[in-house]
Amino acid sequence: MKVIKLFSDILVVDGFQRSLIQDYNRKKTFFIPLELSDLIKRYDGKISINQINKLKKHKQKNIYIEYYEFLKENDIIFIVEDSLQNLFPKISKKYELPFNIDCLTILLSNINYTIIYKAFEKGLFNTIACFSITCCDEVHLKDIHALIDIISRSEARYVKITIQKDRHLTYKNSLLLIEYIDISIKYNFFQEIVYQIKYPKFSNIFALYIESLYYNPYFHKQIFIDYDGAIKNTPETEDVGFNIKFINKESTFEKIVNNSSLKRYDKITKDKIEICKVCEMRYMCINNKVPQKKGQYWYYQTSCIYNPFICKWADDENFVPIEECGYFDKSFRFVPDYEKIDLLNKTIWGDKE
Repeated sequence: MKVIKLFSDILVVDGFQRSLIQDYNRKKTFFIPLELSDLIKRYDGKISINQINKLKKHKQKNIYIEYYEFLKENDIIFIVEDSLQNLFPKISKKYELPFNIDCLTILLSNINYTIIYKAFEKGLFNTIACFSITCCDEVHLKDIHALIDIISRSEARYVKITIQKDRHLTYKNSLLLIEYIDISIKYNFFQEIVYQIKYPKFSNIFALYIESLYYNPYFHKQIFIDYDGAIKNTPETEDVGFNIKFINKESTFEKIVNNSSLKRYDKITKDKIEICKVCEMRYMCINNKVPQKKGQYWYYQTSCIYNPFICKWADDENFVPIEECGYFDKSFRFVPDYEKIDLLNKTIWGDKE
């Protein structure tokens, strides 16, 4: 018997109003009805071609056949002998990453330059995979070149240098990416640009999906050193009292970056954050907002510009803010107004009936 099976590198994520098919091999995304998602999960590897053909007698035959044709035409499913299903195992969802810190972000200034340089010289950052260094305008180009030179001798896999566009770096290295920006870079650079970030970043990468199941990808394995040497989780998070000035050994740095105060948001996944947990794009979304907690619930102080209750972006016609789709109760759990949401969707998208 031949059965219909979902490709193992394709995953289905349910939201409040619709579902999302993520094709990680071809980097494609499809939005589908919740009903189709339910059918896929219920009958993956269990329904035969003969049964599909019998649907022609079903009262909803047109919908089911349309669903089947959609999945087939977009190579989301394939047909295989039932006895051969074991040859197509599901992809492991185990999360593994060799580096303790995935990325160290540094705001390089004349205040912290010597300390940062000596830290690289002493090997404090040897176990870090990637570096993102934003150079304040005051830092001399020759000093930036010297720092790049010492980083290139480390085990780093990737180095990004951000610098004002009127300054030109001549250093060339296969691991190096130089980003030139229009604006001046001062000590408050990250405080200024943080609030300029409007849309969250989306990535259809399987590694991000796996990480998002267990961690918050924006905060997980990230460390930031500011212009004065303060060590934080990211530019947006609070200063917890650590400073690179007072660290002389790699073991000391390792101990600090593993401190629970720098990992507070690591495991606050989108599945734990109110509203995000019902968004179909939660496993491909990265945003820099710091989660807040009241009682047992996590939430964001500012609303997202995507409303998963009506599947609309702020720039879209007929957009309605999330606040109009429900309310936060005393324990800060978001309570959807199902009646109003249903009415809004009928007004925006039309009656499904």
